[in-house]
Amino acid sequence: MTLVKLDSGDYINAEAVEVIKGGDNPYIGLRSNNSYDITPADRDRIVEAMRGSEQMSAKELVQAIFRGMQHELNAQRRRGNIL
Repeated sequence: MTLVKLDSGDYINAEAVEVIKGGDNPYIGLRSNNSYDITPADRDRIVEAMRGSEQMSAKELVQAIFRGMQHELNAQRRRGNIL
């Protein structure tokens, strides 16, 4: 969960944001069907937090690659290609 502090002092969970409307009066819509007025600076912080939440850490990336390699090796063993 990634919390973002808004200019109003409130916090929102960036992962619960469904839509962000821009323009002169930006607002966000959450999955709970609530919507909140935000400032342009809030919008930028929310978007940045959402980008960060999609990225894997280096450790997670290495673990995902390792799991894929293990899966492929096990499949080759089942086919008799590797002893």
